[in-house]
Formats: sequence, structure tokens, C-alpha cells
Amino acid sequence: MLDSLQLAHPDSLRVQRMSADAPSLALALFLNSEPYRSDPRNHAVHTELVEHGTDVFLVTKKLHPWQRVHSDLLCLSTLSDALELVRQLLEGLTFFHANSVARVPTAPDNIRMDIGLAPTDVPLDRAEFPVRYYFMDLADAGCFERVRGEWKDILRTDADADEDELAEVAEEDEDQEECVSSTDGEYDPYAEDIYDLGVMLQTTFKSVRCDPVSLAPLNLSANHRPFPPAFPSPLALISTYFYCDLNLNLTSLSLNPFELLTWNLQLPGNPLCTLTASMTHPEPSHRPSAESALEQFEILWDSLDPAHLDAPVSL
Repeated sequence: MLDSLQLAHPDSLRVQRMSADAPSLALALFLNSEPYRSDPRNHAVHTELVEHGTDVFLVTKKLHPWQRVHSDLLCLSTLSDALELVRQLLEGLTFFHANSVARVPTAPDNIRMDIGLAPTDVPLDRAEFPVRYYFMDLADAGCFERVRGEWKDILRTDADADEDELAEVAEEDEDQEECVSSTDGEYDPYAEDIYDLGVMLQTTFKSVRCDPVSLAPLNLSANHRPFPPAFPSPLALISTYFYCDLNLNLTSLSLNPFELLTWNLQLPGNPLCTLTASMTHPEPSHRPSAESALEQFEILWDSLDPAHLDAPVSL
């Protein structure tokens, strides 16, 4: 088991006990069967199962919170690191949805990272030790199909579904927020996943700042487009600058306002913000699919100057 999970010591194991008839067990078995387990797009944690009577123990590798390896070691240090986090999360959601898995928890606390053999006492060097992100807990996820015009979780019995619906209503009452899934009130688990991940990215990147001083000036010549037509160009964003209280002296910092607007990731109008805004559109039918969101993001990444990707970021 240690070999299958690529572990050297039992202390690195995480053990979860559940009933043999739990719906989440069926999902874990599905995601850890071939060819799904070896699919590089699968960002579900690799799991081994140990049966004991009527109970089953799910054994996984202990992973780090994505924000930090330890309290003093941040996991994001460059713009490339931040973008890779977004790419992997979109890739994972695309894989889940392509295989009818939805209602994927995307809260920051549910995102974990595997740093492999990287040392934990020095800042993480992703060039030498690439990081992989995982959706840690999929207990609330399900496999959804259209049944008589409605989305149904085929992993759960009617009784289980009723209990889940009651729990969801209670959570909505506590939060005092309700995201309507469509104009006629139909619940779409796939559109909800897109919305939830968009909110998570918006919340995360409000606190991610890229140091513009370290970036070379953008090439705004006619032969070079920093962003594809689907995204606003820096020229289209210049008006946004006058409505943002940046509290920065551009003259003393010798900054180009195009550059500042492009790389302060939390500013409205930034291409990444444009994508997350579409993911959180109030009308679910207007949100992109996970696959489409990933494609748009990859276009954005490919359009960036590689020299900018090593720019430091701070949380």
C-alpha cells in the first residue's frame, strides 16, 4: 500500500472510515479504477481501500494545504505558480464533469497539494519539484444524469437524496444566500460547480498581487497582442485605471499603467477577472462549461510573455 501511494512511512497516511454502502465509496472506487486513476487530468486523491467487516477504510496520502507548506513557507511565489493553480483546478473540474461527476467541493480548505519529494524546510522550487493540486474531500460529490428532465444523483437512493436536499436547504438558510440555477429554478450541479470555483478564484486572487516593478514593459506594437481578442487589451483597460484607487505613485515607480492593470490580478477588467466573472454569471446558462473555461484560460496563458511568468507574487 505504501508503494501504491508513493509513501515511505505510515505517518504520511490519512485514514477515513465509512460504511460499505456509502455513496462516496462508490465514487472513490470509480475514480480510482483504470483508466481514470492514471488519467493526468484526474485531480481526485489516489485512494486504497481496506475492508473490515461492514466498514471500509479509505487510505490516502496526507497532503499539504495549498496556501502554505508550513506557516512560514508560502506555496505561491511567482505568477507562474498562481496560474498553474488555476489551470490544475480547471483541468480537474473538466475531468470530473466529462465523467458525469459534479457537486465538487471547491472551497479553499478542500484544495490540497502534493509536493512530492520536495524539502519542507526551504521555499518550494517548482522548477525542480512540480506541485500537483487535488480536490481532497469528494464525500458530497455525485454522478449526475438527466432523469425525466431533471438532474439526479445516480449514486444515491431516494432516501439519501432526500436527506441531502434537507441538508442543502439548511445550509442555504444559514448562509442566507441562494444561487438560482436557472430561470425556472432547476438545479444544475455542473453550472453550480463552475460558479463555486469562480467564486473561489475571485476570493483567492483578491489577495494575490504581482510585483509590477519586476516586469518588463509590455510590447504594444501592432504585431504583438498580449491577449487574444476574447479578452480586453491593455488599451481597452486604460479607462479602468481612472476608477481604481490604487494608492500608487506611477511616476516615482516608473510604471506603465497598462502594465499595472495587466498584472494586478485583483483588479476588475484583468483577463483572469473577466474569465471568473463569466463563471459567476447570475444566469447559469451563460456560464462557460468547465472545458470551455479551461480552453479560455489556456489561451490567456499562451498569450503571456514567458519573461513575465517568473514575476514574484505575494498573498
